[in-house]
Amino acid sequence: MALLNSSLLNVIACSLPGGNKLFTGRVHHSPYQLRKVEVTHADPGLFALDGFETPVGPPVNALYSERVDVSIYSMDLVDPAGLSL
Repeated sequence: MALLNSSLLNVIACSLPGGNKLFTGRVHHSPYQLRKVEVTHADPGLFALDGFETPVGPPVNALYSERVDVSIYSMDLVDPAGLSL
């Protein structure tokens, strides 16, 4: 088991009805308790939905974490030039 202790994240990308937007702000959560898993089945259609090519072969690495509670604080929209608006 590995711990991912990145409890402050500064950038969030989200999909909104008007298109994809990029936000910056504080997100806090307890550390992820990562566990290795074996992928026995993966839906290749999920990659196509996001515009990615369907991979050939099994994943090189797969990790899983139980649920963690997350607090998201005030977010600022980032413009295409990478500056906060």
